[in-house]
Amino acid sequence: MRLTTFVGLGISVSLGIVSASCSSPPQPAYADITYQTRCVQSDGTPITGGRCGTSTNPTRNIYGFNGDMGAHFSCTITEHGAMRTVNFTVSAQDADGTRLGVSLSNAAVPVAGGALMGTAIFTWTDGNQYGGNASGDPTNSAHPCQVQGITFVTDTDTGLPRMDVNALCYQAPSIPAATPEIVSSVTRAGATTADAMSPMTIKFYSCPVISR
Repeated sequence: MRLTTFVGLGISVSLGIVSASCSSPPQPAYADITYQTRCVQSDGTPITGGRCGTSTNPTRNIYGFNGDMGAHFSCTITEHGAMRTVNFTVSAQDADGTRLGVSLSNAAVPVAGGALMGTAIFTWTDGNQYGGNASGDPTNSAHPCQVQGITFVTDTDTGLPRMDVNALCYQAPSIPAATPEIVSSVTRAGATTADAMSPMTIKFYSCPVISR
């Protein structure tokens, strides 16, 4: 976690508000996301046929409080019985002017966290937007994105509730669809083949929990 950024943006004030209230805050206090868009298949080899842009885009970082530096976060966790449904949307802009973002819709997991149950929708933005159906299974043409797991923990550094989402996509189509087709992949940032085959981790702090 980027503790220096957290302190610089006034986390001590936010912590005081959270600790003084028994209810969930109305919006996520903080988000910390790093990812890299690539032109690779699930085995780390290049996509052939010219359906991608650049082979590897720069590392993208989105972090801060909702509203900081033009970033906008929306996150809710709806609890119903033994299940939770996760929805979030993040939009931002990199220093070079590139539009960035991630979103997850209708992701159902056990209340204690774990593997994705059923199908959700996952997208990311790196200039263009890409994505589609997501499941807990390895990616394929029917669901180019995989949510490998969602965990709910208490962050040891801040004491805040934290949600971690591990996700990746391979050969996901652009949104809206293009003709000829444009696809891209997104994974953990880094220069190795292992990085190109590993999920990115999306971290939300103090995402509101709504009981139904």
